[in-house]
Amino acid sequence: MGWYKESFGKDYVKIYSHRNDLEAKTIVRFAMQTLDMQPGQHILDLGCGNGRNAIIAAQLGFQVCGLDLSPELLAMAQRKTRKKNLSIRFVRGDMRHIPLLGPFDAVWSLFTSFGYFSTDKENERVIREIAAVLKPGGFLLLDYLNVLQTLVNMNTRDVQEKELYQVIQERTFNQTTNRIEKTITIHENGDAREYHESVRAYHLPELSHFFQRAGLQCTAVYGDYSKKPFTQHSPRLILIGQKQ
Repeated sequence: MGWYKESFGKDYVKIYSHRNDLEAKTIVRFAMQTLDMQPGQHILDLGCGNGRNAIIAAQLGFQVCGLDLSPELLAMAQRKTRKKNLSIRFVRGDMRHIPLLGPFDAVWSLFTSFGYFSTDKENERVIREIAAVLKPGGFLLLDYLNVLQTLVNMNTRDVQEKELYQVIQERTFNQTTNRIEKTITIHENGDAREYHESVRAYHLPELSHFFQRAGLQCTAVYGDYSKKPFTQHSPRLILIGQKQ
């Protein structure tokens, strides 16, 4: 199941055009405050995409490295970084096998960039890889979906009409595999392009267990970027883990 090798290309920014710099500033501000970070510290933005969050952090004076599997999104990130005269190291890699980078004061995994792989062993390995590149006392910020709210509020089909193209998203939950599945179709200039996304639906106790086994102490759990405590009704599940 290598859907992530195909789905994060040039069309990604069309599908998720609502993910903008204003949102990125909110996320980075949250990370700075909750992790008590200071300019000059080293951050790994894991699954950095086109560099939106990495660029904001670099502008605030942090030493940033971004890792992603998509050459198209990394190329976008590098172009934007050069245009802004920033120094960010972008690396192409698989989060199950993080290259010898760091060590880092913090690793960010944002916008549900976790749970992509087909087995629990592979997904847990991501947490172990993160722990390995953290400094002792360093932090992991894992921004993940709240499974209960995602399923309660799941919109099985929606259509977004853009000026030059149309995006159709269809969602299902597979109870056998515990995965949230999404099929995305883009109609543009008479052409139809289809992508698939699949994320393992983990609950808080399962993620906490992964943290513990990787040597990370779960120090805080939030339900959104306003720092509200996590409940079953929260829109997000944001975990903070500190390396022991």
